[in-house]
Amino acid sequence: MKKLFLPLLLLGALLLGGCENRNEAQFRSFSEALRAREDLALTAVVRAEYDDRTCTFTLRCTDEEDGGFCVEVLEPELIRGVRAHMDGGGAKLLYDGISIDTGEDAASQLSPMAALPLLVRALREGMLDSAWSEDGCCAALLVPADGVTVTVLFDEEMKPSRAEMAQDGRTAIFAEITEFE
Repeated sequence: MKKLFLPLLLLGALLLGGCENRNEAQFRSFSEALRAREDLALTAVVRAEYDDRTCTFTLRCTDEEDGGFCVEVLEPELIRGVRAHMDGGGAKLLYDGISIDTGEDAASQLSPMAALPLLVRALREGMLDSAWSEDGCCAALLVPADGVTVTVLFDEEMKPSRAEMAQDGRTAIFAEITEFE
């Protein structure tokens, strides 16, 4: 019995290892193609969970020519049209021709407006911690910065469909990606 069990166990381990490698390869291929693009646009419903409240926004994020991102609020209607330009040097809020500099730290914090640029940076440049299959689709855990993790679930076409962002082990941002172009 031992002689039959050991080869089956080794075969199972090889098959499971092959699945993990396939998901990693799928993600790496997606990430490489995404790094080559400079015209990315995505729309998502972003929910931020704070200790005392929950905030939900529909946001549109697009690549900018300078390497930064433009994030525009689509919902709630009350603040529709507010935009933020985010790059490595900070963020600027834009509305009706007026620009307000928010400082260097605003672009790096885990917030609803910074969530989609963080997601794109994680997909393009984040360290791949692990990749696995979930409901027949690829999922990946990425580390874009110290203390920050981004978990992404892809659909059958290898487009991001959901993401969760955590800082210091606490998940605070959830995104349902409705468009990925």
